[in-house]
Amino acid sequence: MSRPADLADGLLAGDLALLRRFEPVVRYTRGEEFLSAAVEPYVEACSLWCEHPNGRTELLVPRGALTTERLAQPWPQEPGSRLYLTFSEPLSLAELTRQRLKAGAPSLRAPENRFRPTVGRLARVGYLSRVADALFSLTLLLRGRVPGDAAAAAVLAERALRARDNRCCYYGRVVRQQGWIALQYWFFYAFNDWRSGFFGANDHEADWEMVTIFCYPAADGSIQPAWGA
Repeated sequence: MSRPADLADGLLAGDLALLRRFEPVVRYTRGEEFLSAAVEPYVEACSLWCEHPNGRTELLVPRGALTTERLAQPWPQEPGSRLYLTFSEPLSLAELTRQRLKAGAPSLRAPENRFRPTVGRLARVGYLSRVADALFSLTLLLRGRVPGDAAAAAVLAERALRARDNRCCYYGRVVRQQGWIALQYWFFYAFNDWRSGFFGANDHEADWEMVTIFCYPAADGSIQPAWGA
């Protein structure tokens, strides 16, 4: 994992040293296509839309013309309107087939990098948890699978971003309160393919994850980690 991305100008050198000293080691499972990245390239690759109360959608900023500064400016809209970003458009059947043929595989993921759940997922839990998991899986069957064309389009968009800048990064923040020093590590992902890629609950664009390391000043003046969340 690379160093903190675009840290605030007011961040003290001591805080930066603490973040670097205790930064987590992030490991990804086989088949993961989306890695933690900077927000700015993602925003620049998105288009900005408005959904009006009557359901009509309006393109406000086309793809490639948006920046974080422009996104943060006021966008006066009628009450009930909703602003949202679009990172990728679902592929048509023809485009999805073309991309799969280009990859030489039934899906865009290489066969050796596909996630394969095994019985070990439930081997260490009780019967009640197994029943709950079975009921959850049944609801997914009733709701139907999320079309893979949306995830496939996101994979291609992510690869395009990675071709420009392949660095992984996180955003850091230090909070001091009631004697504790909380080191926050924020990780941004352009897409979460939890359902289509890993048999989870849903797929969605843009995802923030955070790890917090709680530290305390020891009697000798050193900073010691106590626990993480």
